[in-house]
Amino acid sequence: MSASVSVIISVFNGARYLGAAIDSVLGQTWPGVELIVVDDGSTDTTPDVIAGYGSRIVSIRQENRGVSAARNVGLHAAKGPFLALLDADDIWLPEKVARQMEYLERNPASGGCVTLVENFFTDGETVKENPRLAAPVAGFSMSALLAPRGLFDRVGAFGETARHSGSIDWFLAARELGERIDVVQEVLVRRRLHDQNMSRRDSSLAKDELLDAIKRSLDRGRAGAPGPRSR
Repeated sequence: MSASVSVIISVFNGARYLGAAIDSVLGQTWPGVELIVVDDGSTDTTPDVIAGYGSRIVSIRQENRGVSAARNVGLHAAKGPFLALLDADDIWLPEKVARQMEYLERNPASGGCVTLVENFFTDGETVKENPRLAAPVAGFSMSALLAPRGLFDRVGAFGETARHSGSIDWFLAARELGERIDVVQEVLVRRRLHDQNMSRRDSSLAKDELLDAIKRSLDRGRAGAPGPRSR
């Protein structure tokens, strides 16, 4: 069966959680899922984890260039007419792809859709102890998005300059283009919170890059039309 949905996982030194992410994709109820794992120059045992899955996944390795560059490589290699991405420390519920594909079939005017995302901690802490993180939220993040390839073609590649704001830039550019991205009102993605989350580890840099991304979007709006994002 040819793949109808290509899924890209980009990973850098993510051996601790990568297996759970891969298993959550391979365990999807939707048939015909192609999984591409792009190793962004890991120096831990990530290559061993990837090798353990053999032919069940497509494996690509590159020198360390950052998550956005790895995602772009994966998107270029993908064969399916529908595309989705998953962070290497997050997991999907088994019906994630099926629910989104069914939604897009029922709503042909939609350019793509995200799901609700639920946070969870890996070590010790619980979300209940952190009320600010407890409620599921609309997942305008790459782990929650599924869309036809055409949406990615129109919005363009991920900007590779910033470490943290590539996804934000991408969603802002989609909004500027008037793309409709709907929300499937089900928790279908679980976002793992741990001490190595890039946004938690480098919180000051992440905030600076978020502000830069918003400024670029505003500048493009003042210029009268969406333009190319920072690469």
